Amino acid sequence: MHRRSSLIILLVGLVWVGNLTAADKLRIGYSGATVSNAMLWVTDEGKLFQKNGIDPQILYLQTTLGRTAREIDMCVYSGSLLSAARLQGVDVVMVASFLNKPLYRLVVRPGIRTVADLKGKRLGITRFGTVTDSMSRLLVNKLGLDAEKDVSYIQVGDVPVLLASLSTGRIIDGAIIQPPYYSKAVASGMRVLVNMQEMDIPVQKTGLNTTQKFIAKSPDVVRRVVKSVIEGIHLMRTNSSVAKRALSRRMQIKEEKNWKTPINC
Repeated sequence: MHRRSSLIILLVGLVWVGNLTAADKLRIGYSGATVSNAMLWVTDEGKLFQKNGIDPQILYLQTTLGRTAREIDMCVYSGSLLSAARLQGVDVVMVASFLNKPLYRLVVRPGIRTVADLKGKRLGITRFGTVTDSMSRLLVNKLGLDAEKDVSYIQVGDVPVLLASLSTGRIIDGAIIQPPYYSKAVASGMRVLVNMQEMDIPVQKTGLNTTQKFIAKSPDVVRRVVKSVIEGIHLMRTNSSVAKRALSRRMQIKEEKNWKTPINC
C-alpha cells in the first residue's frame, strides 16, 4: 500500500512538472507606462497567460514598432503605428483591439485660454513617430488649426520628463497627456484645454499585435494569448482591485486619489 501511494504521488508530481514545462515562452513588448496598455498588465497580474499555457516575458521597449516587431513575438502598440512598420518591411498585424478612441487631455500653461492661443506655441511629444506625435497632430487639425504650420513639436521624452518640462514652461507650452498623469499637471497649475475622450474621435488605439509569420508558425499560441487578453478584459471589469494593483505597479502610482478617472474607460 505504501509503495502504491508513493507511485501515485510520483505520477502526480510528474504531471505537475510536465504542465510547468509545457508553457510556451513568449516575449510581449509595450512602448510606454500609460493607461492605454492596461489590458496587458491586468492580464499578466491575474496570471491569465499562465492559465492558458503561456509563460510571458513582459518587456518595456522604447523603440519604434518596426524595430520592436523584430525583437519580440507580440506587442501592445497603437494601430496608428502599424502602417509605418509595414513600410519598413514588417508584416505586423493587429489581432485584438483594446481601445478605439483616444483618452488624452491637452494640458496647457495657464495663459493659454482658447484654441486660437495655441498658434505659435510648442507642444511636447515623447518621441517623433510615436502615438503622442500622431495624436497631437490629429488633434490640432481637428481643432481647426494647421498641424504643420500653427504649432511646433518638441521631442521631450517619457511622461515624467514631459510633465516636468510643461511645469517649468521653458521648453513646451502644452502636451497631450493620458489619465491619471494629466491630473499631476493640473495640480501644478496647468489647465486642461481639450478632452479628447469627449470628442469621440474614432481612432484605432491600443491593441495586441504580432506578425503574419508568427501567426503561421504558432497559431495555437496566438489563440491562447488572445483568449488570455479577453479574460483580462473581464477581470478588469469585475475586479477593480486587481486592475488597480496592476496599474499601480507598472505606472508607479500609489495614491488612491489618482484613480478618480475610471481605469476601464
